[in-house]
Amino acid sequence: MGLPLLAAGAPIGALRFSFTRPREITEEERVFLEALAGQCALAAERALLFEREHKAAEDLQRSLLPSELPQPAALRLAARYNPVTRHVQVGGDWYDTFALPDDRMAIVVGDVMGKGVLAAAIMGRVRNALRALALTDPRPAAVLSGLDRMFSATEDFEQFTTLAYLVLDPATGRGMYSSAGHPPPLLLPASGRPRLSDIPPGTPLGWPSHRQQAPVSLHRGDTAVLYSDGLVENRRRGVDTGLDELVAAAAELAPEEAADPERLVDHLVLRMLSGYEQSDDVTILAVHAPAHGG
Repeated sequence: MGLPLLAAGAPIGALRFSFTRPREITEEERVFLEALAGQCALAAERALLFEREHKAAEDLQRSLLPSELPQPAALRLAARYNPVTRHVQVGGDWYDTFALPDDRMAIVVGDVMGKGVLAAAIMGRVRNALRALALTDPRPAAVLSGLDRMFSATEDFEQFTTLAYLVLDPATGRGMYSSAGHPPPLLLPASGRPRLSDIPPGTPLGWPSHRQQAPVSLHRGDTAVLYSDGLVENRRRGVDTGLDELVAAAAELAPEEAADPERLVDHLVLRMLSGYEQSDDVTILAVHAPAHGG
């Protein structure tokens, strides 16, 4: 016995039943099997829609993450993006690095609340607007103020988006930093123990705020790490505990390991996710100033 699986009046498959001996289907059985076929068609249709949304969001997010990081002579960079794999494998986390007209580097990590096509689309709009604003006036306070205006005009007020934005001169290691409600950078000085930056985090994008920026200096041998809250917070670990564990994880590394941004980000992701069920996307980007300038 075969029954069509219909979605919006069009067949998307068939449900087939086989029996070990000839038999006549009763009216009650026919009604039941037609209802079963209708439920199977609905489930299959939802699965197809989910797969299409997943693919669209995944393609969008992949197109907006850098295919490779720039590596200026006086800096070394490394980044990782670990999506949540239990549901839709895309979200609103992103990172970006690009050269400014005056040869300084713009370095960004951001986090849009939510998952799927909507979060990826908002991430794309914020990322592109940030690039446009930075190429006009790269000062962090000016860029975040411009993003606030854009966000208030185009996005839902309840949409929660944070980001950390650093402008750095590779030749001198000096720069400016501003945060829109983002977790504090992790600092690994060439001499001394890892610590968290004490620069005020500010408010998320779109929330009324007078944007501030703070001077930063990345001396030879120093490393700065930007990351999303998925690295330090989950259902079993509060953010304050996670931040303490992040500093402790960085302190486990030998100096030569901490000076290798690739090994550093791999170590931090492994240590911070070990023993926990990952409940949010994780994005991390490390910037290291080599001790000998290359």
